[in-house]
Amino acid sequence: GFSPLYASVPLVAMVAATQGATVGGLGLMRERDEGLLARLWVVPMHRAAGLVARLSAEMIRIVAATVVLGCTGMVLGFRFQQGFFATVFWFFIPTIFGLAFAILVATLALYSAKTIVVEATALISGLLMFFSTGFVPLSQYPEWLQPIVRNQPLSNTVEVMKGLSIGGPVASPMAGLLTWSLVIIAICVVPMGIAYKKACTRG
Repeated sequence: GFSPLYASVPLVAMVAATQGATVGGLGLMRERDEGLLARLWVVPMHRAAGLVARLSAEMIRIVAATVVLGCTGMVLGFRFQQGFFATVFWFFIPTIFGLAFAILVATLALYSAKTIVVEATALISGLLMFFSTGFVPLSQYPEWLQPIVRNQPLSNTVEVMKGLSIGGPVASPMAGLLTWSLVIIAICVVPMGIAYKKACTRG
C-alpha cells in the first residue's frame, strides 16, 4: 500500500550507521596499538575529550549519511508528508541506535586483541538488516519469527522513520528503540571508559 522506499531508505541509513561504527572500531584498535591514544593522553586537555570527540564525530557522520541517503531517496520518489518538524526529526533518528552501537563496538575494540571480534559486529548488523521490517514486510516472515523481527532495534528505527515520513505509529517503536539504545549504553559506557583509560596509559 506504499512505496518500499519508506522502509528501505531508513534501513540503508541504519546499515550505514552500524557498518561505519565497525570501521571506526577497527580504526580505534589501530590507534591503540600504534600508541596514538597514549600520546594524546599527555596532551593538556580533558581526559574525556578523546572519547567525546570520537562519539560526536560518529553522530555527525550518521546525520550526514542520512541526509545524503534521504536526498537520494527523494530523487527516487521518497517524500516527507508529516510536516517540517517530523522531517527534521527524521534525519536524527538513526543517531539514537547508531550511537549505542558505536559505543558497543568501541568497547569491544578496546578490550579485543584481534580484529575478528570487532569485524563480527558487521555480521550482527547484517543479520539485523535481513531480519527487519525495512528489508521485508513483517507479514512475510514466519509467524514464530515475527515478534523477534518486530521488536529488534533496526525494525524499531525503520518504523519510527516511516511514521515520521509517510505516517503511522511512532510512540511504540520509539519506546523500543530508546530501550534498546539505553540498555546498550548503560552496559557498555563504564567498561568503555575503563578500557580507554587503560589503553591510553599502558606502558
